Amino acid sequence: MKWLGAQASSLHPDTLERLHKIIASKDYNKTVPNMIRAIHRTFGRNYIHFHKEIKKILFNYNYSVLVVQNSYNVF
Repeated sequence: MKWLGAQASSLHPDTLERLHKIIASKDYNKTVPNMIRAIHRTFGRNYIHFHKEIKKILFNYNYSVLVVQNSYNVF
C-alpha cells in the first residue's frame, strides 16, 4: 500500500497517467479499501497534480456549458 501512496503523491509530470495504468492493471483490486484509499486519498492531497487536473476538468466543463448555451442563444 505504501508503494501506491508513493505513486499517488509523486511530483513527476505524468503522475495521473501512471495512476490510470496502476488502476487498470490486474494487480489493483478495487474491492480492497486500503488500495482505494492509498491512491485516491493520497492523490487528493497531491496539491500540484490534483488541482491541475481539477482546473482542466472545470475548464472543459465550463466551456461545454458555454457552447451548449450559445447554441440555444441563451446569451
